[in-house]
Amino acid sequence: MQNGLVIATPDKHIPYVHWRAWNLMLDIIDYVKPDRVVDLGDFGDNKAFSRHKPRFGEHFNPDKDMESVVTEAKRQEKAARGKIDMLLGNHDEWVLRYVAENAPALSKHVKSIGQIYGVQNEPKPYQETHRIGKVGYVHDLGPYGIHAIRATLLVAGHNVVFGHCDAHARAAGSGL
Repeated sequence: MQNGLVIATPDKHIPYVHWRAWNLMLDIIDYVKPDRVVDLGDFGDNKAFSRHKPRFGEHFNPDKDMESVVTEAKRQEKAARGKIDMLLGNHDEWVLRYVAENAPALSKHVKSIGQIYGVQNEPKPYQETHRIGKVGYVHDLGPYGIHAIRATLLVAGHNVVFGHCDAHARAAGSGL
């Protein structure tokens, strides 16, 4: 696609998203009608499947969390009028890893994140750059933290839009 409007949306971590911001973003996509929407990964986040141990007293509802992810994925597809490229993030992959490690017999039935999220087009693989024109889009290429922007540019070697860095990492790195 050349000279078209692309809206790239960073990590949502549904159902742990900031709901007002999420709804506003969907309204903007619906109103602007971009030529393409690129979801930069970490769309869903199911802490029950996380590689991180829960904090003392934390309890999660994986069924409710996954229902929310599926519902919001459909809302995003609708706002984008189906013109969406989803990229996988590390949190999206945790679901498949969890099944492989904890219920290997189910692995043959759980084929992809696209199947789990109920989206029309299968998301692009984690850490694979998706190109539109002269710009690459990716969740991350490995670097994170305070120097993630510079390191990602060096790894990519071209114009790149990426997610993965959160406000906590930026704030910690900046001394805020």
